[in-house]
Amino acid sequence: MIPESLVVGKRVKKSERARLLNPLIRESFADADGRGESLVMLRPKKLEITWIEKSESEIALERAKHAELAAQMSLFDATATPLQPCPVQFSARWQDSEGTDRRHECDDWETSTAFNRFEKGYGRQKAFEIIRTKYEDEYFNAGLALAFSTHSRRNTTFGTKNQWLLVGLIRLDLDNQSDLLLG
Repeated sequence: MIPESLVVGKRVKKSERARLLNPLIRESFADADGRGESLVMLRPKKLEITWIEKSESEIALERAKHAELAAQMSLFDATATPLQPCPVQFSARWQDSEGTDRRHECDDWETSTAFNRFEKGYGRQKAFEIIRTKYEDEYFNAGLALAFSTHSRRNTTFGTKNQWLLVGLIRLDLDNQSDLLLG
C-alpha cells in the first residue's frame, strides 16, 4: 500500500449504513472465530456503560503517547492535533446472544472524545448521564452494534485464542428496510 494513494471518499449515507455494516454482524465470538475473522460486530441483548477514574499518571502517560503519535506525519494532513486524554476509562457490561454476561473496556476514541466534549459543555455528572442515555437508551433501542477486533499478538493466526477488544459502539438501526434485502 502506498499511503499517498489513499483518498478520502464520500460519506456513507445513514440509509446505506446497514447494507455496508450488516455483513459484519455475527451471532457470537465463536461464530467469528470459526470463520477466522478478526473484525466482528455483535448486537448485545443488554448493555450498561460503566466507568472508573484514571490516575494522574495514567492520564500523563496517555497525553505523552498522543503527543508522540501527533508528531508523526499524518496520511492526509501535514500536522495532527494530539487527542485529549479522557479522565475516565469506560467499560461496557453487556449480554451476548447466548445470555452470557460480558465486560469489555471501551477502546474507542469516539466515546472518550464525546465525554470530553460533554464534560466541557455540561460538567462531569451531566456528561456521564448523556453518555449513558446515548448508548444505553437511544442507540440500544434503535439498534446498537458493538465492534470488536482481535489483538494482533493474541489471535488464531498465531495459534492462540482470539482476544477480542471493543473498538466501537455503533448505532446501526434495526428497522432499516435494507436489512430485509440482506437475508
